[in-house]
Amino acid sequence: PGPCNGGSFGSSAALIGDLGDDGYPDFAIGAPAYDAGAAAEGNVFVYAATASGLSGVPTMTLDNPANTAFAYFGAALAPTGRFGAFGQLGLIVGAPRQAGEGVVEGAAFLYAGVAALVPTPVTIAAPDADPLGGFGASAGGGLDFTGDWSGDVVIGAPNRDDGVAAEGKAFVYQSGSGMGGGFPASPSRTLDNPMPYPGDQFGFSLANACYLPSSACPARPGDARTPGGPGAASPGRAAPRAAWAAAGGASAGW
Repeated sequence: PGPCNGGSFGSSAALIGDLGDDGYPDFAIGAPAYDAGAAAEGNVFVYAATASGLSGVPTMTLDNPANTAFAYFGAALAPTGRFGAFGQLGLIVGAPRQAGEGVVEGAAFLYAGVAALVPTPVTIAAPDADPLGGFGASAGGGLDFTGDWSGDVVIGAPNRDDGVAAEGKAFVYQSGSGMGGGFPASPSRTLDNPMPYPGDQFGFSLANACYLPSSACPARPGDARTPGGPGAASPGRAAPRAAWAAAGGASAGW
C-alpha cells in the first residue's frame, strides 16, 4: 500500500472469513519487515472483496501495538474461524521477535470482530521467557479440536529450547474461556517435538484448516450459509474435526 524498501509485503496471507456477512470474503496480507514508526516492526493490511470486485486499497491497517523494532509483526497470519457466543471472526498475527518479560521471546496478537476487526488486539504472550524462541513465527487456525463449533488455534515457537537447542514447540489455544476474546491466556495444550534434535525447529510450519467453501471458519449447527456443507453436521455423520501438521525446516530468517 505504501512503498517500503524491504518491507516483505506478501510474506504471509490469511483468509479471515466473511466479516459483516455480506457474502464476500475478507483477507489479510502481512508485511513483517515494514517500517512504521520503528524499523521492521511490521504491519498487516486487511482487504475486502465486494460485488464490484477487489480494491487495491486496504480497508484496515494493523500496526504493531508496541512499535517494537525488528519484531516482524505479521510474519505469521492465521484465521481463528468463528468463536465465542457472538460468532465473531478473528485473525492471529505473529511477531516472533516481539520483546516480552525482558527478553525477545515473541508474541501473537488476536484481532476479532463481527462486522469488522476491532483495531485493539488481545496479546497472547509467550508461555514463558525463552530468548529468541520465536513464539509467533507460525500459526494455524480455522481448527476445531473439541467439536464445539468454536474455533481453536495453534501457535508455533520453532526455535524454542527444551533440553535441546532449537528443538521447537507448538501451543494449542482452545476458544471458549478467558482473555475477553474467547481464548485462554495460557495454552490449552503444549505439543512437544516427539523426536527432539538440535535445530529441528518443530512447529516451523503450521497449516490452516477450512471446512467451508465460502468462509475460513467452522460452521455452526444450523448455519444457513452452508446447509449441508462440509463443515456442517448432517444425519448420521458427526461434524468433522480439523487436522493440522507441524514440521521442521530451515530458518525463515525471523
